[in-house]
Amino acid sequence: MIDLYSRRLVGWSIAEHMRTSLVVDALAAARRERGSLAGAVFQSDHGAQYTSAEFASVCEQFGVARSMGAVGSSADNAAAEALNATL
Repeated sequence: MIDLYSRRLVGWSIAEHMRTSLVVDALAAARRERGSLAGAVFQSDHGAQYTSAEFASVCEQFGVARSMGAVGSSADNAAAEALNATL
């Protein structure tokens, strides 16, 4: 998870899968780093892990609004894609 205001990496989780638990763990890490995510906006693609009821519930619990980019557009997630390329 990247804070686009500060450009800091604020939460991450690495695994050999892309299940919902992976992104929930990363969001929880960001919450621990920031103390609160109330009012934050989480921008993602339309992956199943981001559209799951579990992820929606965790976002609601943390006060995070979800936003999804247009299908087929990588521009909305350019910062995250650049980080992934670096990894």
